[in-house]
Amino acid sequence: MSRCTFLTALVATALATPLQAFAQGCSLSLSPADIDLGQFNRTTVQLASGEVPLPPRRLSLSVLCETEQDLTLAYRAGQFSNQGYALGSQGAYRLRVLQASVDDQPVQWGQVAAAAPQVATRTGAAALEGDQPLQPLRAGHAVRGKRLQAQIELQATLAPTVLAVSDAHELSASGSFDIVGQQKPLLVKAGFAPAACRPSLAGNANVNFGRIGMADLRRESVTTFSRQTVLEVDCDAPTRFAIRALDNRAGSVSDQLLAAAPTLFGIGRTADGQALGGFTARLGTGIGRDGSSAYPLLGDASAQTWRLHPDGWLRSDGPPTALGRQATPGVAPGAWSGLSLPLTVDLHLAPARGLDVRQETPIDGSATLEIIYL
Repeated sequence: MSRCTFLTALVATALATPLQAFAQGCSLSLSPADIDLGQFNRTTVQLASGEVPLPPRRLSLSVLCETEQDLTLAYRAGQFSNQGYALGSQGAYRLRVLQASVDDQPVQWGQVAAAAPQVATRTGAAALEGDQPLQPLRAGHAVRGKRLQAQIELQATLAPTVLAVSDAHELSASGSFDIVGQQKPLLVKAGFAPAACRPSLAGNANVNFGRIGMADLRRESVTTFSRQTVLEVDCDAPTRFAIRALDNRAGSVSDQLLAAAPTLFGIGRTADGQALGGFTARLGTGIGRDGSSAYPLLGDASAQTWRLHPDGWLRSDGPPTALGRQATPGVAPGAWSGLSLPLTVDLHLAPARGLDVRQETPIDGSATLEIIYL
């Protein structure tokens, strides 16, 4: 997914919280249980051996029981083929159980033979295929225990036909791990767009307002400073896309501002924790690479419905902004191979009477402009 961060860099950390279930004296956890493989396009994947492999992902599965249990593991999902479990209509994924331990001792894995469940094929890392269960083994014999820790690798592939699609696709699937009489669901999804779009901002993505003194601020009302810049979006081919703005300083907008809250982005706080104000960003009518005029549209949070958005404000609360084509009937995002859009950034500083600034304080606003494919 293409992003452009302006004013400062964004560092985000995502923490996956294991899901837990308790039943029959055992707890079962899986982390993460929701796998988003990401958004891909023709420039970020390669065809290999007749399929399009995606980067593998790792999951952690653990079982904790009060007494020794049969730790046979199975995965239940929908259609299974030579490519693996179905991932939407144009993808598949496979699961392999890697490093594992039972009661803190390493084990191998083997498939349970239908005719003789106690006889298993000895393997180091074993694949979960169809509804065929796996057993943990040690010295060739099935192992029971109270504690199981296992790493599971998920390898997804896309069908080569996805490279020829003209619209964005989201592929998804679900299944569940089955062990000690409990089930834990797994959700998998990936997105594919026909082309990649890259946003960039003039001035190396920095909007500099220079040094502002307290004497420059109004005492009883908000003081506003404006700067103009240009947002460029270049795509590999005509592509329908929208722009979603993410506030990297969320929670630091001053409640003294009169502007509409959904259009405000934070700019940081004083050393004493006072919010300095906020900033807004609005798109004007732009020009496409083909010379067509582009006008802003505002979508709902799911980017499914659109309406005219003459003010062009970028929203900090989720709804994306797309660009319609002038002289095109209806209200719908256009497909663009490139756009040049004027962007006005307004800095709003809180009234001076409410600010206790005793030392030089940076105005540290930051937002990320994210391209989403429609």
